[in-house]
Amino acid sequence: MTVHETSQVAWPRSAVLEVGEDTGSTHSGAPSRGSVAETTDGCSIAEASPKPWLGPRTLGDRVADSRVAVVVLLFAVLGPFALPWLWRSRKFSRPWKVALTILVLILTVVIAWDLWREVNRLRESLRELQEAGVF
Repeated sequence: MTVHETSQVAWPRSAVLEVGEDTGSTHSGAPSRGSVAETTDGCSIAEASPKPWLGPRTLGDRVADSRVAVVVLLFAVLGPFALPWLWRSRKFSRPWKVALTILVLILTVVIAWDLWREVNRLRESLRELQEAGVF
């Protein structure tokens, strides 16, 4: 099996089709910088995953590469369930990932504690109403 090498990624020959080979492909069959190569599923190598064994980039990968999307998911939509997108993101440095993870976890604990406190207040109110004979 022959292998294409493009920008530090080795692609099996069976997974790469040359497009525009007459515009600068090398004699080995590997696309040059000026030519475009596509995987068999239609993605160009530029769009393909940096880890070819994971397949083409998914919507989750593209979301992880948007700082705004990750922050919105962390603080407005999913909370701690969005942490995998944060850690998959290449847009945040490791110190930022650690800081945001700690912040999200602290915020989650505060919200859970507040919810628990409100549920207990509601139970007390219902118990008082039952004792008063309303229910």
